[in-house]
Amino acid sequence: MIHDDHIAFAPNIPGWEDLALPSLVAERFAAPRVAVGNDVKAAGLAEATWGALRGADPGVYLDLGTGIALAVVADGRVWAGAHGAAGEIGYLLRDRADRAGVASGRAPLEEHASGSGLARTAAAALGGTRTAAELLASADERVAAVVDEALDTLAVHVANVATTLDPARIAVGGGMTAAFARIRPALTRRLAEAVPYPPALVRARYAEDAALRGAVAPALA
Repeated sequence: MIHDDHIAFAPNIPGWEDLALPSLVAERFAAPRVAVGNDVKAAGLAEATWGALRGADPGVYLDLGTGIALAVVADGRVWAGAHGAAGEIGYLLRDRADRAGVASGRAPLEEHASGSGLARTAAAALGGTRTAAELLASADERVAAVVDEALDTLAVHVANVATTLDPARIAVGGGMTAAFARIRPALTRRLAEAVPYPPALVRARYAEDAALRGAVAPALA
């Protein structure tokens, strides 16, 4: 979460907690005004402006990659929340027995079902080292069972988001969408079973550069 004088919740990049990014960018480029945001919200803006969420109000951009997060788009704008943390579903507790949340430096859903989390989950259950891509493509029944459980856990939370927000469409992006055919059935099944008005679930238009396109969008408006 990018603030004027620091960046919160970026544990994988030491030193960012003290980085005053907006003023540094303004100084470097002699810019009178600098707008900042994270990659997922920028990607959501790109999909709403030119991509798979165009005309969806509200729409949800779900990013599945090394981490998990989403962007909520309404009336053509990404909803930031009071602290810029809207959509950070990686911090959701997996279930009522989960006691290790953000106060413990944890992101429970992300650690279980993101690309990096899926690799750790499989290693703990099966041993060995496999990438998320290998796990999602595997025909091994033991691997498939681990993947199915992680995807269903993710799908429960996506269904809860859809019930809460009533979006017209959910666009799925991020690195894991290379295996969208494997991921989509788990999400659509839960959406159909649990959501009063199930939204359309589609693959995001921009697989590689959504965040960069979203960063450009405000300048073109």
